[in-house]
Amino acid sequence: MSILDYQEAGAAVLALLADTGRQLLYVITRKKRLPVGALTDQIEKMGVDAVGIVGLLGLLLGTTLAFQGIVLLQRFGAGVFVADMIGISMVREFGPMMTAIILTGRTGAAIAAELGTMKVRDELDALTTMGVSPTRFLLLPRLLALSIVQPALSLMSMFLGIGGGMIIAALVLHLPPDLFWDRIVARITFGDFLHGMGKSLTFAWIIGFTGSHLGMRASANSTSVGAATTRTVVVSVFFIIVVDLEIMGSTRQASENLVATTAEMHALVAENRKSLKTSLDTVAVATKSAQDLMDNQVVPMVANANDLIGDMRGVVHSNENVLQSAMADIRQASRSFKDLAREVKEKPSRLLFSATQPERKLP
Repeated sequence: MSILDYQEAGAAVLALLADTGRQLLYVITRKKRLPVGALTDQIEKMGVDAVGIVGLLGLLLGTTLAFQGIVLLQRFGAGVFVADMIGISMVREFGPMMTAIILTGRTGAAIAAELGTMKVRDELDALTTMGVSPTRFLLLPRLLALSIVQPALSLMSMFLGIGGGMIIAALVLHLPPDLFWDRIVARITFGDFLHGMGKSLTFAWIIGFTGSHLGMRASANSTSVGAATTRTVVVSVFFIIVVDLEIMGSTRQASENLVATTAEMHALVAENRKSLKTSLDTVAVATKSAQDLMDNQVVPMVANANDLIGDMRGVVHSNENVLQSAMADIRQASRSFKDLAREVKEKPSRLLFSATQPERKLP
């Protein structure tokens, strides 16, 4: 291919991207619609029919990673960390990428073959002549179906790979499944899942655009369809690996930035720790001064107050005894007056006679 051919191919790719964005906007704003049943039909062909092969490959990949990890990690007595290795590998790398490679060979090649055959039979030109956009009628349903199917199959592959690793760890290491799962939950974050799902969506667009572009550019002969199918698989796998490496590089750069930010935070924490230590020393001095004040002044004052309270209690106790004696005398006098009053009431004449009778003198 010459430079002009590459320029023409690049211009065709940009035109296809622009037309796809425009048709998608029409569909979102309901100015135009997708063919009835096209999206669900493509989801069934691309997704439901691929569940078996994707699930089997994910399970076998998880078991293979577990075997290799156990052999290496057991040498260092770190066999339990096989859970961390399988979780990170399946969620961030192998789940999305292996699913994308399977869909490239299964779905991307099928898209290129279908559209290439339509191109050879002039069906695309017929749609354009009837005023129907081939992009909206053929490409957009396939691209949207891939955008749904690829993340879903990647998620299934992740969990089946982790399940395969769990089975091998239980059989070889006798690692309990609940402990294995606890390691997975503690190690994998929500950001790891977003990373894997973002990769899956990017890979889906690569597969869809590559198959559609190369299929629509097939020439008017039967061999061009096979060539377009082969080129679709090769180009899609190439761009998948390149994008994966670029994402890994961006992630590494972000990790380095995070490490640098963490170092700055550690330095800031060290400075704050010094300030905090100075403040704590000041608080310790103030506490010691308060303790000395407590021992020298407050404690003697409290002791004097306790002595005064004891003296007051003794005075109150002695006064209480005097008061009780006075009350006893008063009660005794009251009883005497009551007895006298009773005698006056019972024998008044006798008392009166004894009072008026003159005193006799003895001879």
